[in-house]
Amino acid sequence: MIAIKGLAMAIAATVGVLILSACGGSEQPASTGTPSPAQATTLRLSALANKYSPTVLDVVAGKSYQLEITDITEPHTFTVTPLGVNIFVSQMRTQTSNLTVPPTAQGEMPFFCSLHVDMGGTLRIQKP
Repeated sequence: MIAIKGLAMAIAATVGVLILSACGGSEQPASTGTPSPAQATTLRLSALANKYSPTVLDVVAGKSYQLEITDITEPHTFTVTPLGVNIFVSQMRTQTSNLTVPPTAQGEMPFFCSLHVDMGGTLRIQKP
């Protein structure tokens, strides 16, 4: 009787380990920093004190992004003239808009706020 209980406990333990292994899936390595533009889905940009920060945004041609602008205290625009992008930023605190980079875009392009002369930066477009 004791041998049967021991065998049952061993089987239960083995089944438990197998279930936990199956549910756990494969382990993913921990992220060690900012995702590369190919992995990123959100671009974050602060509008604090009428300055965009960061002043360089890395994107990949042909990709779509969520542009999240934070620290908004007054209206702005996010304008990239060569791409025909002119997003009016009017919500207070945070606004999210879609930004699609055409597959033919390349190089560096200025982005700026058409309402504030010193508010801008560079959109750095990488090949896919």
